[in-house]
Amino acid sequence: MKAVKSSKKQRAEVFDEKGQIITPTPSKKIDLHDAHAIRREMGQVYRDMRNGRIETQEGTRLVYVLDMLRKANDSAVLQNQAQAAAVDMPTVIELVAPVDFKRLTDEELHIIAAGGVVAS
Repeated sequence: MKAVKSSKKQRAEVFDEKGQIITPTPSKKIDLHDAHAIRREMGQVYRDMRNGRIETQEGTRLVYVLDMLRKANDSAVLQNQAQAAAVDMPTVIELVAPVDFKRLTDEELHIIAAGGVVAS
């Protein structure tokens, strides 16, 4: 096979032994929507390396990129969880009723100072 650049500068044309243009088949879309899918793809690349379907150096590069995608996915998931927690978490002011500390007894003040809660 011989690769020759086309005038379009988008793709190289590939010819077979008879000089006919070979149309590349589009590769399947790889599912990388979550960490489990990325891990499965890493396993597939590993199996392809072990079985000699891809070179070890190329497989190492692919797994490196997949690991970067996994880390980016983990960061996005953590950020989404933190934002959701911030929205769902009431502030301390919403939880605590206004307190007139002058009306509390010494025992109640000690309980509050120790981190306890005093019912009104």
